[in-house]
Amino acid sequence: MCPVPAAPPVPAPEPVDPATIATWTAHRADVAHRLAPALGTAPTQRRALAYLDGLLSGAERKNGWQLAEVNGDADPYGIQYLLNRARWSVAEARTALYGYVQDHLGDPQAVGIIDETAFLKKGAHSAGVARQYSGTAGRVENCQVGVFLAYAGARCYTLLDAELYLPQKSWTDQPARLQSVGLAPDTPFATKPQLAQRLLARAQAAGVALAWVVGDTVYGHSGKLRSWLEAQDQAYLLAVPAHERFLVGRYAYVVGRGVCGPGRGGLAAAECGTGQQGRTRVRLAVPGAGRGGRRGQGVLPVVPARLRTAAEVAGLSRVGPPGLRRARAGPDCRQSLAHRVGL
Repeated sequence: MCPVPAAPPVPAPEPVDPATIATWTAHRADVAHRLAPALGTAPTQRRALAYLDGLLSGAERKNGWQLAEVNGDADPYGIQYLLNRARWSVAEARTALYGYVQDHLGDPQAVGIIDETAFLKKGAHSAGVARQYSGTAGRVENCQVGVFLAYAGARCYTLLDAELYLPQKSWTDQPARLQSVGLAPDTPFATKPQLAQRLLARAQAAGVALAWVVGDTVYGHSGKLRSWLEAQDQAYLLAVPAHERFLVGRYAYVVGRGVCGPGRGGLAAAECGTGQQGRTRVRLAVPGAGRGGRRGQGVLPVVPARLRTAAEVAGLSRVGPPGLRRARAGPDCRQSLAHRVGL
C-alpha cells in the first residue's frame, strides 16, 4: 500500500485589520437586533449577548464559571439559566441566522454541505443518545448524532441548521422516553437523508441560494433525496457507494463495475484535492452524461489511484449545469464529502 501523506500544517491566523475591529461594535448591535424576536424578554437578551461576548473572548475554557468571570459576574447562574431554562424560539433564531448569512456572507456560488457528526455521551438520558456509529470515534459508541447543513462561500463558511437524529427502536418507538426529554410522544422516525432534506427545504424557503449541495454516501445513496433535489432544480454532487445502480437512458450502470473493468475508455485523470488520506489522483468517467436530464445529469465514479478493487470504489452522483467540472467547498469543509477524497 502507498504511504499516507502527512496532513498539511495549519496556517497561522492572519492579523486583524484595526479598521475591521472598529466595526465589531456595529456588528454586535446588528446581531442583537436580529436575535431580539427570538430571545423575547430583555433579561434573556442581555444574557445571550453576554454569552456571545464570552464565546468570542480570550477565555482559555468556555465553561460557565470562566464566561461569568469574563462578563464580570460573581457566579455562573445567569449563563446556566440561559442554557438550561430560558425560553426562546429556535425558529426565530434560525431566521435571524439565515438573514445574517445572506446579508453579510452571501455568495452566488455558495455550496451547501450536508453531513452528520456524533457527540459522545456517558449516560442514557440525553435526547437521542444510543449505541450507534460515531464518525468522530470511528466506531460504535454511546452518543448523540446530529445532521448539519453548512454554508461555504468565497468569504467564509458557517453552520446554517441542524436536526437531531432519533434512532427508531430506542427512541421514536418509545413515546414515554420521548416525553421524558421534552419531545412530543408522537415524534416520527426520520432517516438522516430525510433530515437533510428538511434542512435544505427550510433554507430554500428562507431564500438561501446554493449553487451546489454536496454530501457523502449516507445522502448520495438516497434516491429519494436525489430526486427531491432534482425536482427543486438544485445542482448537487453526492458520493455514492460502489454498488449503486443508475439508469441513464435505457441502460443501467453499477458505479464500481462501470470503471474497474480492463480496457474501459472515457477515463480522465484529475487531481481531486486533499481528503482524509492526503491528496488523491482520481479517474473520472461519465457514462451517458447529458442524456439523463436537461441539466446534464451524470454519474461520476471516483477511483482513488491507490485503490484497485471494485469493492473499494466509491463514486459521486452529479446533477448540475453541463461543463461545470466540480464544486469547491472551502479548505476546511472538504472532509465533509467522501472519506477518501476531497473537493
